Amino acid sequence: MNTGLRRGEVLKLRWGSVDFDRRLLTVEGRNAKNRQTRYVPLNEEAMNALRRWREQSGSGTRLFDVATGFRTAWKKLLKRATITRFRWHDLRHHFASRLVQRGVPLNTVRDLLGHSSVGMSLRYAHLAPDQRREAVAKLNEKPLLALTMRLQWDGFAAGSQYRIDSMVEREGLEPSTPAL
Repeated sequence: MNTGLRRGEVLKLRWGSVDFDRRLLTVEGRNAKNRQTRYVPLNEEAMNALRRWREQSGSGTRLFDVATGFRTAWKKLLKRATITRFRWHDLRHHFASRLVQRGVPLNTVRDLLGHSSVGMSLRYAHLAPDQRREAVAKLNEKPLLALTMRLQWDGFAAGSQYRIDSMVEREGLEPSTPAL
């Protein structure tokens, strides 16, 4: 729930992929769906779970030595916990949903999930409707240019009434497109 890893990525993890000092998990490209190596920061809950699991699991190279088929083990686990209609991928969705609801930019979510495009991560965007409202509210803030117009510029007296496009051309820059 705190890494967003795919089932196959988790099952192929090795202890050497966990950097306890830097609090970082490496998903090697050969084990990733898009074949790109990525680094997933580990939060405190994930770090604690990994430390406890390391103490319990012994000295194997893999984090999870699955002797039986994973699907069989997963079904037994869910049944014993009386959890119904739950897939491994729901953990990944939950991870992404929590990030989006807390205002994490979609490109960061994309990077953490190992998606090749933001389009794949857009399925979680509906979970943060207030972000759109907040984004438009930013337009209410005073623009930086309006605040700096009161300063005296070389060649322009303070408080002069000059159109901004004439000032920009005079400074040797391209005039910007008019606001809509």
